[in-house]
Amino acid sequence: MVDIKISREKCKNPLECALCLRICPTAVFYAYPQKFNMFEETPSEEYVLTPRFKLLCTVCYECVKVCPNNAIEIKP
Repeated sequence: MVDIKISREKCKNPLECALCLRICPTAVFYAYPQKFNMFEETPSEEYVLTPRFKLLCTVCYECVKVCPNNAIEIKP
């Protein structure tokens, strides 16, 4: 299985950037809110990016190439 690590210090607002979410051909990544408040919209900076579907990763490195903050690390 592929080891995918995302630095939360470098990837502070995944929904604003969303380049890895758009470029990944197999939709490995998933962004979710850290906190959830009923009846309130969650600000985009409260979201966290995670490689939820690691088994789908083809190790194409497109996400690594497109990340402007170098927040993604992939080890096959």
